[in-house]
Amino acid sequence: MISVLKNEWKETLLILGFYLLVAASSIVNLGVLGQVGFIVMLAVSSLYSPRTAAIVLLAFFYLPVGGLHIPNIFIVATIFVAVLNFRSIRKNFENKITIWILKLYSGFFLFRLLSIVSVDNLPKYWQYILVSFSVLVHIIVFSCLINGKKDINVILKYWGVIGALSSILGYIHFMYADVVYLRQIVQIDSFYDKASIEGSLDWVRWIWVGAEPNFTGLNLLIPLAINLGFLFKKFSLFNLLLSIITLLGILGTYSRTSFLVSIIIIVLFILFSNAKYKLFFIALIPISAFVIALYFPEFVDRIDTIQTAATEGQGSGRFPLYLESIDNFCSSPIIGIGAGQTPVVSKYKLEAHNLFLQTLGENGIFGFVFIMLLFVKSLKMAFSLRTKEPMFLIGLIAVLINCNTVSAFDLRTILSFVIIISYSYMVNRSEDHVKPLYNK
Repeated sequence: MISVLKNEWKETLLILGFYLLVAASSIVNLGVLGQVGFIVMLAVSSLYSPRTAAIVLLAFFYLPVGGLHIPNIFIVATIFVAVLNFRSIRKNFENKITIWILKLYSGFFLFRLLSIVSVDNLPKYWQYILVSFSVLVHIIVFSCLINGKKDINVILKYWGVIGALSSILGYIHFMYADVVYLRQIVQIDSFYDKASIEGSLDWVRWIWVGAEPNFTGLNLLIPLAINLGFLFKKFSLFNLLLSIITLLGILGTYSRTSFLVSIIIIVLFILFSNAKYKLFFIALIPISAFVIALYFPEFVDRIDTIQTAATEGQGSGRFPLYLESIDNFCSSPIIGIGAGQTPVVSKYKLEAHNLFLQTLGENGIFGFVFIMLLFVKSLKMAFSLRTKEPMFLIGLIAVLINCNTVSAFDLRTILSFVIIISYSYMVNRSEDHVKPLYNK
């Protein structure tokens, strides 16, 4: 990791400069200066190299962008990157990875579009279609910005750093912002009171306002798997620090599923990795649990609610939502009830909190099959790489488990990981592992 940062110092400065600029704009109102700086940094990063542009696009998943006051900022940034890297994208568009992912995702997207015949709420439908279409554009752009094994390794390492930085940024917002996320926005006079709010829950989420905590926790599972993968491959204090910070970020979302899945990630790495430091990592678990219980009792209180939520609380209110999605599918098994219509028809006015069941209910059996085929194929490729890069299989399994409690219809983060897995699979199948997948 450190050697990469030394060898790629210009790229590092561009990426971190971009990240810090957007992060600062979420804390301090930079106004026009922030907007102009954003455009300039995005342009310079995109022109420096396609790989740098890909990393900058990844950074959006781990940044609060509302402070820039630019509408549809992710779509704007993706199009901006595409225009500045048009030659690379046009040259590399027909590579095998882009084609197979596009075929499966396009099938899913087609049935999302066709589901309009059953739609009761058109604004909600078009909102979902816009997000789904932006994912399609992201697949094309992101997959065409990667070239070969070196790009894959560098992107993964930066992805781990960006995830850890977002955990730190979330804590800064928790400490110093005027408002914090606590089911609803709560005005706080002093940050010392944030750990215990009278008349409310005794926990708050260490994330920025506007972030959906369960989705944020899901996104952080990928850099956690990446950082642990590098840590088990080559032990270093830097990789250990990145892993710890990313794990704290997941805990700070107070997403119970993300917490449980993060434990699964750690256990799987200990079981299946050939690290020389297994005893060290095994000993680290009870030590970490003791430190958390001693200094962060609100975490323990939150974790204690898991059993209650699963038994007495009907899965924290999710089980009735799952049944509603099944009913939606039964009422229209072929085409579904329409994209985005789950909260419209739900008596709870909520999404299903399950990507797969909501897809089944909204887009019917064919939309469900296409999205499942995409994940099944990516799992097969990750499984074939399990001895060389266990982080792929462990990270993908973790994300898909978490998708059973999150309606993650912004699939850009997950599909970016699928693209990286796919490229790694193609590289490892080639006779020359250093040779790029296609010519620059």
